Amino acid sequence: KVDPIAGIRTFSLTGLFGTMSGYFSFVLNNTNFAVAGFFSIVIISAMTYFFKVQKRGSLGQTSEIAFIMTFLIGLSVFYDTYPFFLSISLGIILPLILVLKKYTHELSQHTLTKEIRDALIFGVLAFIIFPLLPNYPIDPLNSINPYQIWLSIVLVLSISFLSYILMKIFGTKKGITFTGFFGGFISSNSVVMTMVEKIKKDSKIFYSAIFAIIISTSTMYIRTLSIIGFFNFNAFLLLAAPLSILSMTGFVLSYFIWRKSKVEEPSLDIGSPLAFKTAGRFALFFTLVLLLTSLAKTSNEAIYLVSFVAGLIEIDAVVISLSTVGAQTLPLTTLVNAIMIAIVSQTLVKFIFARFLGNRQISAEVGKWVLILSAVGILMLFLI
Repeated sequence: KVDPIAGIRTFSLTGLFGTMSGYFSFVLNNTNFAVAGFFSIVIISAMTYFFKVQKRGSLGQTSEIAFIMTFLIGLSVFYDTYPFFLSISLGIILPLILVLKKYTHELSQHTLTKEIRDALIFGVLAFIIFPLLPNYPIDPLNSINPYQIWLSIVLVLSISFLSYILMKIFGTKKGITFTGFFGGFISSNSVVMTMVEKIKKDSKIFYSAIFAIIISTSTMYIRTLSIIGFFNFNAFLLLAAPLSILSMTGFVLSYFIWRKSKVEEPSLDIGSPLAFKTAGRFALFFTLVLLLTSLAKTSNEAIYLVSFVAGLIEIDAVVISLSTVGAQTLPLTTLVNAIMIAIVSQTLVKFIFARFLGNRQISAEVGKWVLILSAVGILMLFLI
């Protein structure tokens, strides 16, 4: 519940007051109108805050700052130009921050110091070091571009971090759907391994855990498609329909599992996605895939073999390498086929995890659904 210093109409009039202040400042060629309007709103906010502290002892300043921001957003509307990106963005962000008060408080209460430290380090890597890297190949094969490799790491970690934050806000115990869905954006393989371990400890959550595995796998297709779209729009256009069909197939299949699921809703703790040891391994593997892709570019069979093997280990690395370096040397059809092979390979690896980390019952159930998804993936490969 938001506790504003004024009602909705007063906030609306304050925004309109900001726009009119900008208008009169422009028409009369005198910025004093806008300045006077701003300070009048600040004074009103300060007086309201003073009386609130005197009456209720509350020290929160969120509503008063929001009141001032409303005036400034109204002022920006007048000076902004089409398509009004700044004013519209601020107009959406401000109420969103107010509405998400409960969730942001829960997030801060469950955020570890290590996670904050990792986020700060990530900020340095993404916004300070990344722009300084050379944006050209530095190896004899013209395949290793430091800027491109770093961009891939930043992109993958960004998607993982966003999903991780959403899981922190909404909580995994509130619904296994959130667990599987957001877990798929972070690491579907981690979801599989975690859920297999949970089934071995508590067989009563068997179908709930299987449901999370299939949901996370279905979400992986969406994640992969978004990465492809970032690096190679032509490949994205060809793969949008097949991967969407794969994802929808997975969601439909998960419904049949959900009907069997128990009341229990297992939680999922896969750790912070900003684990830099994992990012370092990704960078090394990504570089290796870049080199193998460059060496195998003269043979479609070799490219497909590299894609299948690499897809068993790390789907993001092979997809990004094919979408970037592969796009420069491979025909689009070969490129898209290789990506689909890697995706089918990554789907099959879920069964491998279930077989070697779980028991016969787990592997049989996971294998049944994975086989269907893999068959749909192979069908999409031929249709392409």
